[in-house]
Amino acid sequence: MKNIIIIGHEPLTKKNKSNFFIDKYLEKGLSTSYWDASQVFYPGMHLNDEIQEIYIKKFNTLKMIENQLKSIDVSQYIFIIEVNEYWKNRQFFRLLNRYNCYTICIDMYGNSVLPIPLQEKIRKLFTKNFFTSISNFTNRILYRIYKKYYNIQSFQRLFTSSEIISHTDKINHPDYEDFKNLEKNNTNDIQKKQYIVFVDTYFPYHPDLKHVYKIKENDGKEYHKSINKFFSFLEEKYQVPVVIAAHPKSEYKGDEFNGRTIIKYKTNELIYLSQIVILHASNAISYVVLGDKSPVFITTDDYNSAPILAKRIKVLANILGKKVYNIDSCNFQSIEISKIDNNYRNKYIYSYLTSKETEEKRNIDILLSFYQSIS
Repeated sequence: MKNIIIIGHEPLTKKNKSNFFIDKYLEKGLSTSYWDASQVFYPGMHLNDEIQEIYIKKFNTLKMIENQLKSIDVSQYIFIIEVNEYWKNRQFFRLLNRYNCYTICIDMYGNSVLPIPLQEKIRKLFTKNFFTSISNFTNRILYRIYKKYYNIQSFQRLFTSSEIISHTDKINHPDYEDFKNLEKNNTNDIQKKQYIVFVDTYFPYHPDLKHVYKIKENDGKEYHKSINKFFSFLEEKYQVPVVIAAHPKSEYKGDEFNGRTIIKYKTNELIYLSQIVILHASNAISYVVLGDKSPVFITTDDYNSAPILAKRIKVLANILGKKVYNIDSCNFQSIEISKIDNNYRNKYIYSYLTSKETEEKRNIDILLSFYQSIS
């Protein structure tokens, strides 16, 4: 089989290492490298959970990537690209095309792209983000023209669990496979008592919010005050604690949630063993759906100040037949907590997490079979 090079827009983390099956590839004897191009696309990006491995190569400029491409026989490699096809990244994709790299995309977040109703798209044009919307639309058109002018080919293969994304191959969402493993292992050693779990998104400090969405930390200065007030209400009403499932990229000092238990790297298990899940819009929704839990979608005035985040919660909740509650303005007693209707639940599972053709297969087997076929 050909060798593997993964080019990422961010440093390698434990989560991405697992998602991309790097250890599995190495076990199978595949020469595998991770090219960390974070400083090319997002200068200054640093993740507190990034890991160091001997197979990681770091790049600061496109020229460095080009020099590396010159030094290898490109025809002997499959390039797995974890970089968005944006206008600002056009020169990177032109570079790959110029060196005839065989590129594939393995979409590990098939539930992150959600369908936006036409009326919502139109309404968005007449908000304060009008110029941002026009700019984004223009950049998409320019990138299409750029691709056509330079004859840049898109990924030769695109693997995804989503039905709404144009693709060549189907895989399962990583959370779908992790959930099946949890069911087999029946993990129950995290919390011995009942609890409510909050799925943290590390707002407003998440690196993507800063580098991709240009959200400033000061935009969320009242955020923790708002959610802690709501958590206290829930604890009083249900007589169980709220446990924080901390985002993997978080660096909490311990007092952000008024002394509540903060657990990192165990979000899936915490959801699996809970009954009520408080969240914004998170890929962890897959565990809520698969585990048939009761989700409560919340937002705050600060969170709504980032329109792209506010819109995402609304779309996700609507897909699942749920409401979004702004806890800065709603009556807490009016918040409905119930499971997702089975019709919405099953549609979500087979639209975003798996398919009839892959639900009994493993992603690693699907990918290795593909690599074998093009050797």
